[in-house]
Amino acid sequence: MGLTEWWNSLSNIEHIFLYIGIPATVILFLQTILTFIGGSGAEEGAVDIPEDVDGDVDIDDTDVEGGGALHLFTVRNFIAFFTIFGWSGFAMSRGGSGTTPSIIVAVILGSVAMFLMALFFKMVLRLQSSGDVFTLNDAVGKTGVIFIPVPGNMEGYGKVHVVIGDKQRELKAVTSGDKLATGTTVTVHDVSNDRLVVERIES
Repeated sequence: MGLTEWWNSLSNIEHIFLYIGIPATVILFLQTILTFIGGSGAEEGAVDIPEDVDGDVDIDDTDVEGGGALHLFTVRNFIAFFTIFGWSGFAMSRGGSGTTPSIIVAVILGSVAMFLMALFFKMVLRLQSSGDVFTLNDAVGKTGVIFIPVPGNMEGYGKVHVVIGDKQRELKAVTSGDKLATGTTVTVHDVSNDRLVVERIES
């Protein structure tokens, strides 16, 4: 039997499963290759560190320590769902199962694949960042330099550069004293509302 005859012998539901499974498989394969050669970077939404509207990283204790939440609803995970959904549904149908059982099993297996994909990339991201884990409390007692001016009297926040774990971090900072200009050397005294509380070092 040739390919055309085989294709024509399939039922409508089997055609649908293949229409879903084949493109999803190709996309998933390309995504995986690009990811591991560095072509696509991290999955959108895969890093649980939100950004401010000015583009600066907004780090809090939970995000830094937790290694990121389990991001289930991402493009990659949906592609994994449709890949397994298509092929498992096709296999069930070809095995003699009816349309409804085939769809139910395909949905279940696709959902499992979606979860496992999310879990896998969570573990990958955690491994990649395992040497860069810190909490804001690690900055307490350290000396830093103001990068973005900090308003006085706790009326807003700026940014301070602090070295934690042999790496310079740019973190939010507030002060109860006078305004701190860029380049001011400060000491971190406390953490409040995910911001470092800093004070000027008097010369």
